[in-house]
Amino acid sequence: MGSNRGMLRAARAAGALRAPHAESCRGGSRKWRGPVEGLAILEGLEPPSWLAGSYMWMAVLADLHRRCGNDELAQRYRDAALGSAPSTAVRGVLKRRLQTSPA
Repeated sequence: MGSNRGMLRAARAAGALRAPHAESCRGGSRKWRGPVEGLAILEGLEPPSWLAGSYMWMAVLADLHRRCGNDELAQRYRDAALGSAPSTAVRGVLKRRLQTSPA
């Protein structure tokens, strides 16, 4: 777990983990990086045990894979996120957010 913190600190220091709205706050209108880069960053990380199997982690992976066009993986992660959502309300939000066709 300590090595993950070190990796996150290094990525944050390098500017790799800036908030997506950081550019627009300075007058820019684009997102910092796209879904391919997001997946590449996440592949290099081992999430903490409390996050690895959670609906939140699965939802992030579903969204990024959907946006990359990896429909099968996106559907698998979407199903996992919906199946482990803690409530009907959260499941409803996830269904809208993780729709199978790009918005």
